[in-house]
Amino acid sequence: MKGTTMMMLVLLASQFVLAQSKTAEEITAKKMERLSSKVELSQSQEQAISAIVLESTNQILAIREQEPNDTAGIKAVKKSSRKLIMKELTPEQKGLLKEQNKIRKKEKTGKKERKQEMLDKRASFESVLSAEEKAIVASAKALRPAKMSKEQRGAMSAEAKEERKAAMKEIRTLLSPVVKNHEAELQQILQDVPSKEGKQEKKKKGKAIQFLLM
Repeated sequence: MKGTTMMMLVLLASQFVLAQSKTAEEITAKKMERLSSKVELSQSQEQAISAIVLESTNQILAIREQEPNDTAGIKAVKKSSRKLIMKELTPEQKGLLKEQNKIRKKEKTGKKERKQEMLDKRASFESVLSAEEKAIVASAKALRPAKMSKEQRGAMSAEAKEERKAAMKEIRTLLSPVVKNHEAELQQILQDVPSKEGKQEKKKKGKAIQFLLM
């Protein structure tokens, strides 16, 4: 049951981000699409769960508009919605979600391990940099835009997108000499760390810049 509950948390959690740029109906459609890709729902189940998700999404949108910092209220809505959704699922469907959650947790663990390995290598690499290079990297990090989800980037204005693009361009300009100075070392480090399965390899220079920004 715990694994199934975690899966439902995943299905509902993205309401926070999507709510910033999507309507309640759009969010609901996305949630239902995701759930339907994991378990086969009957027409009656789809209608019932869709209504539950739409209602909870409207509640979350209202809370975020009136009390943006009311995390307890949002958590309560999600908990209630999760329980209602679970009641609509069969034991077989719950078991399937539980198994899928185990796979997801395993993949997440692997991702964390790869990230930690990269962080360890970045910490070791710091000793290779000169004082001047360290100052350049620090300047580049200061320019780095905040991390954003795909939905958040999509909701950005044209002006904000241009500003973000300009900042990344300046970062690449600053770090290019550092990458060139340590091309061999960086290439070896990036080859040793496995890429995410099924993900296309990024260009070497781009990967090196991301590594320096860690």
